[in-house]
Amino acid sequence: MQLKPIFKPSLLAIAVAVSTQATTALANDSAMLLEEVLVTAQKRAESSQDVPISMQAFSSDFLQTTGVKDFSDLDQYTPGLTVNADQATQPSFVIRNIGTGAFGIGTDPAVGIYIDGVYSGRSGSALMQFTDIDRVEILKGPQGTLFGRNSAAGAIQVVTKRPTEDFEAMVRLRGGNYNKQLGEFMLNAPVADTGLAFRINGLANKQDGYIDNANGDDLGNQKDKSFRFSAAWDISEKTEIRYTYDYNDLDQDANTKININKYSGTINKPGTLGSNTEIDQNKANNPWDVAVDHDVVENRESRNIAGHNLQLSHDLDFATLRYIASYREFESQNKGDYDGAGNITSYVDTENVEDNSQFYTELSFNGQFDDVIWTVGTSYYKEDGDQDSFVNTFTDTTNILINQLGNIDLAGTVPTGVYWTENIHNKVKSESAAIYGDVTWQATEKFSVTGGVRGTWDKKEFSWQNQCNNVMDDYFSDAACLFDIAYQEGEAVLAGYKNGTYEDDDSWSNISPRLVLNYQLLDSAIIFASATQGYKAGGFNSLQMGSAYDPEFVDSFELGLKSQWFDNSLRYNTSLFHYLYKDKQDTTLINPSEGTAYYSTDTGDAEGTGIDTELVWAATPELRFSLVHSYIHSVWTDRENPTTGDDMDGEYLDGPKHQANIAVDYDIMLGDAGRIALHLDHAYESAAKSNSASSAELQGVYYDTLDDDRNFTNARVAWISPEEAFEVALWGENIFGNEYVTGYSQFISYFPSDTVNLDKPAYYGAEVIYKY
Repeated sequence: MQLKPIFKPSLLAIAVAVSTQATTALANDSAMLLEEVLVTAQKRAESSQDVPISMQAFSSDFLQTTGVKDFSDLDQYTPGLTVNADQATQPSFVIRNIGTGAFGIGTDPAVGIYIDGVYSGRSGSALMQFTDIDRVEILKGPQGTLFGRNSAAGAIQVVTKRPTEDFEAMVRLRGGNYNKQLGEFMLNAPVADTGLAFRINGLANKQDGYIDNANGDDLGNQKDKSFRFSAAWDISEKTEIRYTYDYNDLDQDANTKININKYSGTINKPGTLGSNTEIDQNKANNPWDVAVDHDVVENRESRNIAGHNLQLSHDLDFATLRYIASYREFESQNKGDYDGAGNITSYVDTENVEDNSQFYTELSFNGQFDDVIWTVGTSYYKEDGDQDSFVNTFTDTTNILINQLGNIDLAGTVPTGVYWTENIHNKVKSESAAIYGDVTWQATEKFSVTGGVRGTWDKKEFSWQNQCNNVMDDYFSDAACLFDIAYQEGEAVLAGYKNGTYEDDDSWSNISPRLVLNYQLLDSAIIFASATQGYKAGGFNSLQMGSAYDPEFVDSFELGLKSQWFDNSLRYNTSLFHYLYKDKQDTTLINPSEGTAYYSTDTGDAEGTGIDTELVWAATPELRFSLVHSYIHSVWTDRENPTTGDDMDGEYLDGPKHQANIAVDYDIMLGDAGRIALHLDHAYESAAKSNSASSAELQGVYYDTLDDDRNFTNARVAWISPEEAFEVALWGENIFGNEYVTGYSQFISYFPSDTVNLDKPAYYGAEVIYKY
C-alpha cells in the first residue's frame, strides 16, 4: 500500500529527530505536566498515550471547561468526527467521512456507540446530555476485535462516574439567552463499613426557540431531562458488583425546515431556485399553521429511554473476569414540517415513530502471563423494534400533483383541507453473537506485537407493511387500497402493494483480524503500525419495499506516533491512515421528475487517505495551547449514481477535507482568592465535498453558505475558589454569530419544497457550580 507523496512516512522521522534534539537541549523543569487520561479502549486501564490506536480522550474537566453538552458539541474538538444532530432522535455519526445515512431499524450505524461498555444499537438513543461523565473515548478506524459489533468506521465509548467511598455532592445552574435554563445535581453517598456506595445524578434543561417563525412562536426549542442511579458494592477485595439505572425524557420542537425556493408562496409553481439563492435564515413555518386539526399536525420530537446495566468484576488471580448484562427500552416520535413553506397547496410533513428493546451481554477475561497480555471474550446482542414512517400532506396538494401527472382529478370526490397520510410499518428482530481474542506479546523491552481476531454472526428478520392511506380508506371502497402487483422479470414489484405484509430474513458471518506493531522510541514516545479489518452487518431499507443489502467491510492501515517531550510539557501525536471500503451502504433521497421522493440504499466501494495531528503545549504552569487537525481525501472507487446510472468512480464522499480546532487556556493565579480560568477555542471545517448523488448536486442548485467553510468560536471565563469547591463562569458558543445552513432536500419535484436546516446561533450565558 502506497500513501500519496504528501504523507510520506519521513514526516514521522523528521518529527522524532527534531523533538529528540530539542528534548536534549531544552528541558523545561517548570513546565506543567499534561493531563493524563486513563482509557479502556483495549479492555484494560492504560494511558491514552500508550494505546496504539488513533484516538482522542476527553476528561470530565475538559467537558466542564468547554461546556460540551453532548456529541453534537464534541465533534468541534474531534477532527475526523462529524455529528449531525438536527434531529436528536435520528442523529448521524461519521468518522473519516464514513457513516450511515439511513436511520431505519433495518440499518445499523457504522460508528459504534458504547455507554459503560454496552452497545447502543440505535444512535437516536445515544445523543443525550453529558451528565456526571468520567470520560469520553473516540477511536478512529475499525475496532472490530475488541468492541461489541458494527464498529467499522470507529467507536465512541462513554464512561460514567462510578460510586466512590467518599461523600460527594455537586450542583450546577446555567442560564443564558433564549431563556436558557439548566440545572444539574449529583450526590454520592457511601454506606459505612459495608463496601457499598450509591450515586445519583440528574439534569433538567430547557431553552426557547431561536428560529423566527413567519406564522407563530419561534421554533427550535429544547426540553429534556435525565436521571441516573448507580450502586457499587465491593463484596470483597476481589469482587465488585455495579448496577446502573438511567432514564431520559425529551420533548421539544422537531427539526425546522426553512424553505429557500423563491416560489414558495405561489400555488402550483415549478420549483426554480436560480443560480444564486439568498436565504432568509430567520423565517420558517411550522406545520400547524396550515392544518385543519392542530392536534393532528403537531411539530414535535419526543423520546423516552430507560436502561438497566449490571456489571460484575472478579479477580481470578490469573485473570480478571468481567460480566455485563444490560436491557434498554427506547421509544421516540419525530413529526415535523418538510416543506417549510406554510402553504396548504405545497405541504408535506414526515413522522418517524419507533419502539425498541435491546438486550446486550458480554463476558470477558483479561490477564497476563510473563510477557503476554491477553483478552478473550464473548458477547450477544438482541433487538426487537417497531417503526412507522409517515409521509403526510393535504388533498389540496395531492389534487395538484395528480393533475400534473395526468391522472384523475380527486376534486369533487375528496374535499379540500383533508389530511392525507401514507405509512410504511416495519418490524425487526436482530441477533448478533461474537467471540474475540486479543494478545500482546512484549517481544523485547521496547518492541511488542498485538494480534486480535473477532468472529461475528448476525441474523435479522424484517417486514414491511405499506398501509392504505386514510383518504382512500375514508372516501373510496376498501378495494381501492389494494393496487395491482406489477411483475418485472417474473418477480413481484411490491412498492405499490397496500395493506399486505412482506417479510424477509438473512444472516451473515465474519472474521475480523487485527495486527499492531508497537515500538517504544523513548520513555514517552511510541511509534506503531496497524492493519485492521472492520465489518458491519447487512440489512434492509425501511422505506424501500423488499430492499436488502450486503454487509460492508473495511481494511484500514495506519502508521502513528504518540509522544511527549520537554518533561511532558509538549504532546505531539500523529497518524497516517489509508482505508479500503467494500460494499459501503449508502442511502440516497431519490427525487424523480414525476412524483414524490423516496429513499434508496445501495452499496459501493470507496477508499480514503488522510492524516490526524494533535499538538498540545503547556508553555508555563498557567498557559496551555492545543491544536488538533484532520485531513482526509475520500472517494468512490466503484459506484453508480442511483438516479442516473452514471459511473461515480473518483467522485468525493460527502464530507469535509479539513477539520481543526485551536485552543488556549490561561490561569490567572489570585493567591488566597483562588484563580481565574480563561478558555478560548476556534473550530474550523472546510466546505463539505459532494458528488453527483448528493442532494444539492442532484437538483443542480446553489444556495447561500453551500460552499462556505465553517467557523465557530467559543469562550469561557471562570472564577474558581481556592479549594475549587465553588465556580462562577461566563460562557459563549459561536460568539461571533456565524450563520450556516445544512441539509438541503427537495421532497416533491413539482412543488417549491426546497429546504435547508439552520445551524446554531450565538449562545451566551452564565453558570454557577458548587462541589462538596
